[in-house]
Amino acid sequence: MRAMRAMRAMLLVRRSLSNDAFPPHVKLDMPALSPTMASGRIASWLKREGDVVQAGDAMAEIETDKATMPWDAQDDGVLAKILVDEDVKDVPVGTTVAVMVEDVEHVAAFANYGASDGAGSPRKQLDATKDEHLPNEPTKETNMRVWPSVRKLLAEHGLDLTQVRGTGRKGTVTKEDAIRAIEEGVSSDTTKEHVVVESKPTEPSTPEEKPTPATEEPKVEGEERIPHTNVRRVIAKRLLESKVDIPHLYVNGEAILDPILALRKELKAAGTPLSVNDFVLRACALALRQVPGANASWDADAREARFNKQVDISVAVATDGGLITPIVKRADEKTVDEISREVKDLASRARAGKLRPEEFQGGTFSISNLGMFGIGQFNAIINPPQACIMAVGAGLPQVVLRDGRPTTVTRMTVTLSADHRVYDGQVTSEFLNSFVSLLEHPVRLLGHAKEAQAEAA
Repeated sequence: MRAMRAMRAMLLVRRSLSNDAFPPHVKLDMPALSPTMASGRIASWLKREGDVVQAGDAMAEIETDKATMPWDAQDDGVLAKILVDEDVKDVPVGTTVAVMVEDVEHVAAFANYGASDGAGSPRKQLDATKDEHLPNEPTKETNMRVWPSVRKLLAEHGLDLTQVRGTGRKGTVTKEDAIRAIEEGVSSDTTKEHVVVESKPTEPSTPEEKPTPATEEPKVEGEERIPHTNVRRVIAKRLLESKVDIPHLYVNGEAILDPILALRKELKAAGTPLSVNDFVLRACALALRQVPGANASWDADAREARFNKQVDISVAVATDGGLITPIVKRADEKTVDEISREVKDLASRARAGKLRPEEFQGGTFSISNLGMFGIGQFNAIINPPQACIMAVGAGLPQVVLRDGRPTTVTRMTVTLSADHRVYDGQVTSEFLNSFVSLLEHPVRLLGHAKEAQAEAA
């Protein structure tokens, strides 16, 4: 009996789709792979038209405003049509870039599928279960991606997605889930007839008019222009906004590095090579724990400071595509050696474009180090919503008087760029004093993370 009901349900679906211009399909839109992503570029398609796709398969590599990341399929199906080719710049989030179908025999039907069929523009939401008796309040399933055949199957039996427990990827309702719900009799008291209609443009789409070419500027001999990548374009936009909108407060501090350099030499001889930057990051993390007022962000919506309990330090890494800031999370709870290994791993994957979004989104404080390039001092620009970034210069020899005699020391200058809406002179001074003290007494930075925290306190 159950099998008969299931078969009848499948026939109802096929009958209801027989007059559609195309077989059941799902439009795949340019995803927002980071909270700030407004557009992207498909660097490469990893699947081709006609390829079978399983949930979790990487379908394409997408260049976002942060990095190049894989785009994983959310459902099983077959890639029927690719609508946006590789290397097309600035494809807006929400633009339909491909079409998937359930059965491979439906692929041929999409050979001529194009802009006139609603592709190439932000996907229109499926208008599921339009009925005057249904509540006007939207349900949590409004934006859930589900095969059209599943929606129609549920609609034929008076069900909506909120009544069905999904067992697919991320709770997606599959056709098997729908049939199971029908067999178990999970339906409304009165079965109503529903219609699933894919919204169409109200006006026929017209070919896009090509803009009139602007008058070209005279070319300078020997000039070469290189277009910005998405990452560099976004960096430029944000740096300008940061510099214009945030009142930057600049405070310098100096630390003598000779104790660190001596300790590094001993550790290297013992088989534990560590960089000065590893100690800088560790000292910064403990200083943020000692001066919690420095571990802050600015909430632009609420127009108030937010003080963070977790110490997550963003480390600026230069890549071919632009600057990216992977995060060492809970840095105050890690040893120098753990920090060293993690930074090397993050930097390596950042340059290869293999970071996951959660590895570079967020952070409570930033460090930018140009000391390895011999830069003595510089000012960095704040990375909002963070309220502070520390610019680290090179350790340079300097002659000082010690016990009345001239002697040479290695001195490093660091510069805080702080949001003056969050920081004041007292907080920046306390933080820098704590940081310098820790760096000049590096033994306090060694050992287990919790022991070092206790000693630093």
